[in-house]
Amino acid sequence: MLKQILFYLCCITLLFCGCNNNEKGLLSEGVINYEVTLINKDYYMAYAAPSAMTFEFKDSKCKGVINAGPGGIVTSIFISDPERKIFAQLFEMGNKKYVHSYDEREMQKENEIFPPHTVKSTNETKVIAGCKCKKVVYDFKDESMPDFDVYYTNDLAVKSPNWASPFKDVDGVLMEYQVNKYGLILRFTAKTMNHVKVESSNFEIPEDHKIVTLEYLEGLFPH
Repeated sequence: MLKQILFYLCCITLLFCGCNNNEKGLLSEGVINYEVTLINKDYYMAYAAPSAMTFEFKDSKCKGVINAGPGGIVTSIFISDPERKIFAQLFEMGNKKYVHSYDEREMQKENEIFPPHTVKSTNETKVIAGCKCKKVVYDFKDESMPDFDVYYTNDLAVKSPNWASPFKDVDGVLMEYQVNKYGLILRFTAKTMNHVKVESSNFEIPEDHKIVTLEYLEGLFPH
């Protein structure tokens, strides 16, 4: 089950992978810190759920870091370059370090996570981490799938932020959203937006990570 949780979070981290400079003087690099709240706290794998996510972006490159598992034993890192359609997933468990670069087919499969739904626009707004955010509602046809609100912002210099994610219908950076999968319900909320310089080297894949196939990566974790 830990495998499913981490791979699902992998899909969610794709949400922002489309940062780009523009001519409006908007922020094109920085760090967003998210609080991750477990909604169904009685979930039997609650101990494996993450509590935070850090997201760095600079120009067209993005990087997300999530710790999960008991005591945050597993670190999952995601590096994306949407201009070159590159997405790499790294796992670190003690001295074991692995990396897999997804192809387009694999990314599409990982992002097929939502049942049939409609995205309803609203006139509601609120400020999250200093950014003005608009609200949409994900309305699912399957009554067993609870609807949820999504808040996004256009205050950042981001081009097609959700280009390879299940939230592709939202034209903005997600600042508050929910993921429902494998019985796990997580709410992500941006808490701070840091206007800091981000080093380009942060988006390079470390040489000490072993390159593996997706099948090998999936086999690292029990169902």
